[in-house]
Amino acid sequence: MNKTFLSFIFLISISLSHCTGVIGSEDLLKGKADNLILSDLLNVIYRPSVSVISDPDLTKPFGKLTLNFLFSQSIPISSDDIEIITSDGTKLFGCVFEKLDDSRIQIRFPADTGSGDYRISFEKLSGLIGKNIQPSFLTFHYDPNAPLLSSVSGEVLDSSFFFDGYLDINFSKSVSGADLLDRYQLSGSALGSLQLSSIYKIKSNLYRLFYTGMPATEGGILNLQVSGITDSAGNMIQNPSLVWKVYGFREAGTLLLPRATKGVVLLASEEILITGGNIGSGVITNKAEIFNPRTKTSRYTVNHMTENRRRHTSVLLPSGKVWIAGGGRDPVGVVDTPLSSTDIFDPVTETFSPGPNLNQARMDHTATLLPSGEVLVIGGIVNEMSSPFPSIASAEIYNPALGTVTTIGSLNFARKDHQVLRLEDGGLYVFGGFKQLAFPDEYSNDTEKYNEVSKTFSVIPKYKLNFPRHSFSVHKTFGESLVVIGTTVQTEIYQPNVGAFVTGSNQSIPRSGENAIQFSDKKIILIGGDNQGSLVSRIDFYDPDTERFRLGSRLLYPRTASESVMLPDGKVFVIGGYSFAHIPNIEEYSYE
Repeated sequence: MNKTFLSFIFLISISLSHCTGVIGSEDLLKGKADNLILSDLLNVIYRPSVSVISDPDLTKPFGKLTLNFLFSQSIPISSDDIEIITSDGTKLFGCVFEKLDDSRIQIRFPADTGSGDYRISFEKLSGLIGKNIQPSFLTFHYDPNAPLLSSVSGEVLDSSFFFDGYLDINFSKSVSGADLLDRYQLSGSALGSLQLSSIYKIKSNLYRLFYTGMPATEGGILNLQVSGITDSAGNMIQNPSLVWKVYGFREAGTLLLPRATKGVVLLASEEILITGGNIGSGVITNKAEIFNPRTKTSRYTVNHMTENRRRHTSVLLPSGKVWIAGGGRDPVGVVDTPLSSTDIFDPVTETFSPGPNLNQARMDHTATLLPSGEVLVIGGIVNEMSSPFPSIASAEIYNPALGTVTTIGSLNFARKDHQVLRLEDGGLYVFGGFKQLAFPDEYSNDTEKYNEVSKTFSVIPKYKLNFPRHSFSVHKTFGESLVVIGTTVQTEIYQPNVGAFVTGSNQSIPRSGENAIQFSDKKIILIGGDNQGSLVSRIDFYDPDTERFRLGSRLLYPRTASESVMLPDGKVFVIGGYSFAHIPNIEEYSYE
């Protein structure tokens, strides 16, 4: 056999190895060409060819469970003749093969087929029919996952944010058609004069929607409907409607008795119980009223608390009753007399009855419901008559089932105006507060953890605060992260990877006497307060994603020392407080 012919055979064998797998070039390169039988080789060379094309085009990802193949001539096919191989080299089972006619077949994949790379091999079929199928295999990427649409700013927006002139939206993967204005439509009760004007593509999955006009000032629901936007596999958007809750302030009724430094608690009926408080210069009340957020009306309870009180605590018990503990009464100037008495409110009869006395009279303390149904009472202050006005470290447990109050182990650091929060590890932690009112004031920066078995407290160094704080708030954000806001303009953030609090961003405006509300998407708003004697009318919006503040809407009635209550549907009611006088007006910060 001459060299020219052998060279020709070698080149043909390399080409055929890519199509049929009958002859491998490696065999020839390794010196095994002498084992080939010339008649077999010529049979392969002169074997008739059959071409095949696919629908859809497999050069692009696709998201359908059905593939159609058209052969250039009629061929006999059974379900075992074509193999579908996964990226890890295993055969995909459960496919259904259907012969549509003599030259067309359809393959339907199992419903649970996962996204990934696949290979359809015709090599076995080629050998059975004695014809070369070109190509001998096809590869494709199957992607059934439809893109998801989301708002970069989350679902909660303040009506004032629309002064920015744009909204950013995000798709979970690259999409096409999203830069066309006619693919979007705005609607809803918050629409106001808003109109989309243009779309800017920031990157393949991030788009900026520019608009003219403003939403309704009182807020509402804003819907964004998208259509005709797909990913590279042809999948349509899984959630083609995006909903924003646009918040704004509106009138929501009035208190029967304007008051500040009162107790406020959300009842199981989603009505709000308002107890005690300061109603004038040196005047404290025992009166209570119930505010109905649905009807925007208030009514007095059947009777009132056993004592006038403010700076007390109110805890909703598992039974639906409310336990009101401690506080101060009978002020001498600005100094209150601490109380040890408690009251129990029954929402069925709307009446108060005396509860068991605390073992230690206290005000500016905390009372926290435990999983056991008991209530943990911590810290506070007793003496405001003579300097240096120290806080107390004692703690006690109220047992509603037994109707008893029991003294337990004390805090390691005395404190009042502190915060108690249950963290992701399940532990109950006590943060910050005044240690002593003096010149200068002393603070308890060390954080303590309450052991619910031994009923003792231990110091947790990693949660030590960097700044002195009282009348502040602590919030869980993402995972084990925390943010602390208040007393000083600087926030601090607990970073789990650091194992300590680090300094965060500043509030937009310094304020004290504010209250904080956290939404389900972790955003936090600061409501009311004053800045060196001037009332702060605008709320401050904190976004834990960006760790930044921005000013929001204005209160209808700027106030300090108010209370805010969030209902399960996300509506917020701002109650009481004062400006130049006590404010009777209740405001609703809501989207409808």
